[in-house]
Order: sequence, then structure tokens, then C-alpha cells
Amino acid sequence: GQVGYIIAGIKSVKESRIGDTFYHSHSPVQALPGFKPAKAMVFAGVYPVDTVDYDLLRDAIELPEIEEQLIQIQNNLFVIGSHLATSDGGTKMNLPTLDENDILHLEQWMDKMDELLSPLQHFILPGGHQFSSYAQIARCVCRRAERRMVEIPNTNNRNTLFLQYINRLSDYLFVLARFILQEFGKQAIKWEPRSK
Repeated sequence: GQVGYIIAGIKSVKESRIGDTFYHSHSPVQALPGFKPAKAMVFAGVYPVDTVDYDLLRDAIELPEIEEQLIQIQNNLFVIGSHLATSDGGTKMNLPTLDENDILHLEQWMDKMDELLSPLQHFILPGGHQFSSYAQIARCVCRRAERRMVEIPNTNNRNTLFLQYINRLSDYLFVLARFILQEFGKQAIKWEPRSK
């Protein structure tokens, strides 16, 4: 946005990509390209992009509890992003943070959905419903972000907590994908390995 344009001194939009992270040259930090897309993808499954898609909009309205969870997750991802974008002591702002309760919420939401699901007895492929597929894509993005976050030197317990949150979030998204299929009466696509 405007701030990135002014601070980074970018003269043309063509000089940057959406999701780029810029830092002061005296404080180089490697960007986490896997992290930014997770913020957009987590919530992408709640509202269809195309307004003519009435069936998906109706389905989205039928999941208000999931919508509330995804909004809370979005907020938490912004908190993590704000910390990853600044080095330790690199800002005078009092940044919000996460605590163990945020991870506990993910666990409780997973448990509640899992109680309603039949036991998983085989590998499943993404698909069956567009929202379920979105959750699976977001899960993959979270796993990629987790792999990148592991590379950051852990100078305090903050990064450990953020890693735990992202790890549990990817599990939450897997359970959510299965839950969505069940809620909308769709079948999971069973992985059928090729015969040797």
C-alpha cells in the first residue's frame, strides 16, 4: 500500500510483487513468501468470489460458527505476521501477541468437528466441495510457511509459539476440509494407489 511505496522508495508498481516484504537495509531479514498467502487463503473458503455462485453463497451462510473461527484465525495470522516482519526490538510499537490459549482454541475446534466425523481409515484427496478444497490449499500453504519459519533463529519463546500455532492451524484446516464435506453431504475422495 501507500506505506510500502513511501518507505521502500518503489517508483513503479512493476518493481514489486504482491506479498513482497521490504526491510531497512541495516536490518536484513529473509522474507517468508509462504506466510502471506495463508492469510488470504484461510478466509477464501467462506465467501465465493463470484457473486453469481448462489449455491456457494448459501453454503457459506450455513457455517456461521466456522466463519467466526476463521476471522479469529485471520487476526492471529496478522499478529504473527507483524512479529515476523520486525526483528527483536526493531519496533517501538507494542505489538499484540499470541499465547497458549490461541493454540488451545484450535485444538478445541478440531476436537468438536472431529467428534462429528467418522474415523479416517484411508488417505483422501482434496476435492468434493470447493470450500473443502480451499481449506486443503490453505493447509498446504501453512505447511510451507512452517518450513520457512523453522529457519528463523529462535531468540525467544515467541517464535516457538508461532510455529506451534501454524502447525496446529494446518491440522485444523485438514479437519475443517473433512467437516465441510460432511456438512454439505459430500463424500471424501479416497486415494486409490496404483497396483504394482
